[in-house]
Amino acid sequence: MKKHSLLFYFLLTFLCASAQRTGKDYAVFFPVTEYADGWQNLPKTRPELDSIASDLRNLYGFNTVVYANPSKKQIKDKLAELANRQYAPQDQLLLFFSMHGNFDDEGDAGCLVPFGSKLNDPTFETWLLHTELRTLVAKIPCLHTLLVLDACYSGTFGGTKSKPEETDQNADADCQTKMEQALSRKSRIYLTSGGKEKVPAASEFAQKWRSVLGMRGGEDGILFFSELYARLSDLYPVPRTGRFPGDLGGDFIFLPKNGCNNSASAKTVPPAADPSPVRVTVKEKAADWEVYFDERGRKGFKNSKGETVISPRFPGSNSGFQDGLADIRFDGKYGFIDTTGKVVLLDEEQTDIAGFGYSDNLRPVAAPQGIRFVDKSNLEILEIPYFGGNEFSEGLMTVYDYGKAGVINKKGEIVIPFQYEDVEVFYNGLAIARSKEGEGVIDRTGKVVIPFQYKDVGLADDRLAIVRTQEGAGVIDRSGKTVIPIIHERVSYQHRMGIFLAQKNGKVAMFNKAGMNLTQYIYSQKKYSFDQIEEGLLPVQLRDRWGYINKEGNEALPFQFDSAEPFTDGYAVVNHGHAVIDKSGRIVLKADDGATIVRMGRLFLYQLAGASDTGKFHSIREGWRKVESVKDVSGAVISDLKYYNLYRNIENENWLLAEKNGKYGVVNRLGKLTIPVRFDSIRCKEWNYSPFLCFWDAGKTGIYHLEGKMVIPARYDTIVFTDQYHIYAARSASKWVFINIDNTSLKISKNQYDSIIVDNFESALLGKRDGQWCIVDAEMQEVVPPSFQFVYPFILNRTWAFRDNKWGLIDAAGQEITGFVFEEVIDPAKFEGWWWAAKKNNKWGYLEINSGKPVIGFEYDALSEENEYDFDDDLAIVKKNGKWGGINRKGQVMIKFEYKEDFDFLGDEAEVTDDRGRAFTINRYGQCIEDCPNP
Repeated sequence: MKKHSLLFYFLLTFLCASAQRTGKDYAVFFPVTEYADGWQNLPKTRPELDSIASDLRNLYGFNTVVYANPSKKQIKDKLAELANRQYAPQDQLLLFFSMHGNFDDEGDAGCLVPFGSKLNDPTFETWLLHTELRTLVAKIPCLHTLLVLDACYSGTFGGTKSKPEETDQNADADCQTKMEQALSRKSRIYLTSGGKEKVPAASEFAQKWRSVLGMRGGEDGILFFSELYARLSDLYPVPRTGRFPGDLGGDFIFLPKNGCNNSASAKTVPPAADPSPVRVTVKEKAADWEVYFDERGRKGFKNSKGETVISPRFPGSNSGFQDGLADIRFDGKYGFIDTTGKVVLLDEEQTDIAGFGYSDNLRPVAAPQGIRFVDKSNLEILEIPYFGGNEFSEGLMTVYDYGKAGVINKKGEIVIPFQYEDVEVFYNGLAIARSKEGEGVIDRTGKVVIPFQYKDVGLADDRLAIVRTQEGAGVIDRSGKTVIPIIHERVSYQHRMGIFLAQKNGKVAMFNKAGMNLTQYIYSQKKYSFDQIEEGLLPVQLRDRWGYINKEGNEALPFQFDSAEPFTDGYAVVNHGHAVIDKSGRIVLKADDGATIVRMGRLFLYQLAGASDTGKFHSIREGWRKVESVKDVSGAVISDLKYYNLYRNIENENWLLAEKNGKYGVVNRLGKLTIPVRFDSIRCKEWNYSPFLCFWDAGKTGIYHLEGKMVIPARYDTIVFTDQYHIYAARSASKWVFINIDNTSLKISKNQYDSIIVDNFESALLGKRDGQWCIVDAEMQEVVPPSFQFVYPFILNRTWAFRDNKWGLIDAAGQEITGFVFEEVIDPAKFEGWWWAAKKNNKWGYLEINSGKPVIGFEYDALSEENEYDFDDDLAIVKKNGKWGGINRKGQVMIKFEYKEDFDFLGDEAEVTDDRGRAFTINRYGQCIEDCPNP
């Protein structure tokens, strides 16, 4: 089973056992990259949709399928198949088409141009009419369907409607209620990448999707369709949206994997401290330090007071400290610093499993048949033949074999047999486990502490657990005794206050750990009520007024406010943003009539309610709000800013845009004008936490650091950010160069390139000149001259390169790992491990990328495109001797080779067709579970 097990740091999401929706989310993508008969190929379409599919799957839990290069008939057949499936009331279906589009003026008809289409098709034999597509989609019985068209003239799908009709949402409702309201009515929504015009071949529309999805929901933990559209609507052409027949005014939502626990304040809860009193050291404090980057893209750390505790010296990722170490890059190598900033380890081979540092003093690295672990001396201490969480916690780690979960210790010994569907990480000696009967809790020996009879279990501490049954949610102790009755809509544990909040019939009560109801059910809830409250005062509503109670359930501040938000740094916004109070309840700031107050760090922004300014220049777009003034907590106006028009981006709390006479600058979180007001435009890039901003001056662009240092002068037509803060690519006069800012002066690549690849700069840079691709290192030197017909982006310091019409595996230095011996390979981005797939002698197999050695022999006719080629839950769908079946990572047959068509699993079920044409449903063990044919 694939596990992205930074779960230790996300364990707190189980402390808020909010009810979740019962439906599933499905996404089906139809990209077309290859054309004939005069149509231009669209080579970037498939990678773009693969990336969106990956984000939906990994961030939001969607079941995703990508059907590449479908013909008109194949599209219609797939839509007909989807129409014959059964869906639960809260299921959602996303259909995403990305291909050429066309418009027939004489017939006034818009259409999609699938694979195999004719250049001229007056009878629409090969083109798919929008009207035909609308009819086919309308037949699909899923109650919540979103149809996305990224194609030229796609806006003609539904007329000229260009703004979403937002569903009614109670702003004060909690995340769970909003979710249920959004899905209470049927929805048939379409979204197009433009209107009645052509759209660029390189889809900014698809790129913007990734940017929005990467936010992992809105402030309330849910990304509603209207929010998605608002963030897409600053594109040009402007996307269009509307509803088509069958719609009843419902919504389509994107709910992160953590569900309603993924609200803004839940995200900011720091990792729990190590429970062992012996290890209460500076390492634990370092886990709360904030990563920041200086003007040279080097990584440093600040404490909660904003003081620098580790000065920037080396580039690195956004990751903080784990087990007392934080990652860096040093002389092009991957390494670690300790909590003093000293370099303690360099990884010469760069073979770490992506995304994992040290945990329990061990670090996972690639191994041919499983996982290899090294200690902080870089000495190998363990290699296991299993695949699993990739990370130890309290000396134990979950691993998987034949699709079942078990637990091993640091000696590699199996301490809990392979008998569960899943086992989460251990915390205080306990772990949540799941069997076919339900969820429960086990201890380190495998003893069942809480029986497997609950729909959901969340550990509050080592003694109490929040559980959910059909009757509702409540709290039990380790003996199974009920502490808080299992009758509530939802229950959460406020670990910083040491109390439980429980909702029943829309009212909230506070319980202590003994199960005593401290308040009775007299308070109403708000969206913050079930978030983690940081400063010991809980905002609640009594009848029509708001106040604050303490952890004893007593009134701490009177019920005298129209609304109340949680305290941060000793202050809270009340009365719908019209006032700010301190912990004594004293009003320290008050807004003028018609204005509201919004916080930005320790500053308070005054803005007119609902006021926005679209402006005349592209810097000011929808999503920006004009700020009337900026004050500190004393009420003093930041006088240096009163000469400028100020704008706040509702998605970015790190800076303000300042404008005067059509020129722009930047104000930081301290209220200081750090970038002078003299530029034509200023923008942040796709991620809000980036400290670097693009600016435009006289038609040229450069880079500024947020704190006021010009990093790259305005001399380029375009600048592209990479995944490393110190590396950029810049274009001027159709030629590209690479730039490294990690020095007293810029390092600019000597050679210029016709094309670059910026998807992943993990290990090296890729540029194309003289018709061939080369590899450039961080020093801007070509370590491999132009010598490849194509090179994929590096992953785990390895990639596929194409030369002399053959593929080979190479490292970042250009060294051959396998030789160029393969006829075909799969994009490495498809794989979530260190096994990749290749075809040799017309047969497919899998290789371990570190050594390049085969781990599953080359004996298969094909790999499942529907199952995206990779292993999923230790299962890969492959074709052998003309029939489809399934194998595990040991190459053992898990599903017999007896099916004539490729198939994929949505959850734990797959629809298959046997060689006699009989269609039925199987589970992951190959057992028929629905519509089973007679023997």
